[in-house]
Amino acid sequence: MAGGNGAWGIDIGQSGLKALRATLADDGEGIIADAFDFIEYPKILSQPDANPDQLVRDALKEFLSRNELRGDKVAISVSGQSGLARFIKLPPVDAKKIPDIVKYEAKQQIPFELDDVIWDFQVMPGSDEEEGFALDTEVGLFAMKRDQVFRFIRPMVDAEVELDVIQLTPICIYNALTFDAPTTTTQQEIEAGKVPASVVIISLGTETSDLVVTNGLRLWQRSVPIGGNHFTKQLTKDMKLTFAKAEHVKRNAREAEDAKKLYQAMRPVFNDLVTEIQRSLGYFRTIDRTAELSHILVMGNAVKLPGLPQYLEKSLGMEVKKFDRFNRLHGLSVLEAPAFKDNVLAFPVCYGLVLQGLKQAQLSTNLLPPEILKQRLIRRKKPWAAAIAAAMLLACVLNYFFHWTAWDSVHENSSIDGVAWKVAQSAMDQLKSKSGNHISQDDDQKLQLARLHELGNAAVGSADGRLLWLELLKTITESLPVDESNLDRKIPTREDKPFEQREEIYIDRIESQYFPEISTWLTYAVKEKYEQGKSGHADELGVDAAEGESAEEDVAVDESTINPAQSIDVDESEESSELEGSGWVIDIHGHHFRPEFEPNSAAEYVRTTLLNKLDSGTVELPVGEGKATIQFTVREMGIHYPFLLRGDYTRSKPIPNPNWNPPTDQNGMAGGMMDSGRGLAAGNQPQDTDEDDPTNQRYFTPPRYEFLVQFCWQQVTLSERLDNPDREKSEPTQIASNTDVEGR
Repeated sequence: MAGGNGAWGIDIGQSGLKALRATLADDGEGIIADAFDFIEYPKILSQPDANPDQLVRDALKEFLSRNELRGDKVAISVSGQSGLARFIKLPPVDAKKIPDIVKYEAKQQIPFELDDVIWDFQVMPGSDEEEGFALDTEVGLFAMKRDQVFRFIRPMVDAEVELDVIQLTPICIYNALTFDAPTTTTQQEIEAGKVPASVVIISLGTETSDLVVTNGLRLWQRSVPIGGNHFTKQLTKDMKLTFAKAEHVKRNAREAEDAKKLYQAMRPVFNDLVTEIQRSLGYFRTIDRTAELSHILVMGNAVKLPGLPQYLEKSLGMEVKKFDRFNRLHGLSVLEAPAFKDNVLAFPVCYGLVLQGLKQAQLSTNLLPPEILKQRLIRRKKPWAAAIAAAMLLACVLNYFFHWTAWDSVHENSSIDGVAWKVAQSAMDQLKSKSGNHISQDDDQKLQLARLHELGNAAVGSADGRLLWLELLKTITESLPVDESNLDRKIPTREDKPFEQREEIYIDRIESQYFPEISTWLTYAVKEKYEQGKSGHADELGVDAAEGESAEEDVAVDESTINPAQSIDVDESEESSELEGSGWVIDIHGHHFRPEFEPNSAAEYVRTTLLNKLDSGTVELPVGEGKATIQFTVREMGIHYPFLLRGDYTRSKPIPNPNWNPPTDQNGMAGGMMDSGRGLAAGNQPQDTDEDDPTNQRYFTPPRYEFLVQFCWQQVTLSERLDNPDREKSEPTQIASNTDVEGR
């Protein structure tokens, strides 16, 4: 029969299989039916002695033997009582957020875990959207348990039928009605409150009936647990007939010998059906009091029971019509077929499925498991994957062929320009071997040169190493301030100056500690102390306080004592990189007698003299016997990060005056001599002995500022300094002879 790009709608019911195929007309609006099938089971699936799975498989086998599905979309329906339908009113919300809101509502509305169900949703017709916001939106949520879906479609999967759509029967009925008899109400009329009247659709099935109430925009559905099979069971009970005989009598009630008795036997079922419909409609009116019910449409082969439509119309007080024709379905080969005309009441569900397969339905939700779609997609792409693999294999074969052709053209038995390939290859191997020998000899020469360098460095380094500490002490000495009175004899000598006026710093002791890794000493706090001293912030930040210990105790300043708000970035121009390797931390303990609270005193004096020279000064050192001295910077000497670790004024100890002249008594004797045996050793406090001459004091007690300067020293030998490639950029001009440093 027909095959191509149409759509099949298959309704697998309790009593038989109904199928309808249609295509879209050329104008894109009409639906043309070109094939149908109606296969009735030998037994109703709900009968005790029936095998439902086998009966459905046999019907599918017969259907597939008579119809071709290749190239067509296939949509099937499931009973409304097998699924769940909920309709949710959403508040005004961004249209893009509707899926997230619906997913949240699905968790609340569906009484199962979402992983255990297959669900879908769609915004119902009549919803309004303005500027990206959904207003007065109603969403339909439909779900079905995953195991029920797979159990229902198992016969189709076994028959290798590829499904495209699984839809609930009430939704199929809604799609059929809205397409065949569309509402003419506009959006403006809806906003003005003019809502079309609702139609009640009753689809009488074999075991259950679906009740749908819709006005084309909204949908409400319910399953009624009464169907045509209940009439048959009632006849078998009251009239003592077999099930097959009772079914035959029910279908031919008009020809029955005693029709009145027959209807009296079925009357309880009529009453139960009317009661269920009235209860359902009553509940619908409570949830939508503004809805107006116009008439009732009945469908399903059970409606062919004589007198049923009239009984419903009389009992319900509403006009009852049969859905026995399709206004927008064309195709005389189907519509005029006797089998189709006899069972036209059973095909509205198939009609709705066909509309969804052709994308003409109002609601297009789909309960097909996504894993089936994934498997189908993979299966459809397999031929393409195989074709691509074959093309790649062919490309590899062709590539191999061309390479083989090129190789064959220069085979060892072939020749190019009269030279045999084998001879040329042998010459190339000889050249490669000769090159390898030269490379090996060169590597050996490099190893010997490296060993000679090591021996030379060891020989020179031992001589240089003897001078390192002497050079360090000379560098420190050169960094001390020099009193000009010691250099220029034309001015008073230093001994004539008071202690507090002398440009001198006195070193008490020098201590050192070796660090295998100098980076353990060079902490953030050390860098910050160094920068604060250079910028002149040391006094403001409390440098004079004792914030650290000597190198013998703990040379690393605790970073937790530094206030981050007062931190200063390290000047990368001064220290271009972090120090690595081993080194020494040098502590200089010293003092000076500059008065407190005067310019250039206390820590400032240490910073402008000793620290300044240790940070950016130079030192003249000999480079060999009989050779001129050369200036080196303290950086070249390996001195880094000098800073004032602590400093404070202390109580000065009395200093004896070497120029003291003791006073004489009236006999011309020095009266002070009687104290010489006791003096300070006896614990007496020094006192002036000549009140008339205040400068002639026996003891001086000038202000004494004691400090601790710390820096790190990485030993750099003389040969390493002279071999430094950057030496020429920073090296001062050589001095012809040793500078006279007498008096320092």
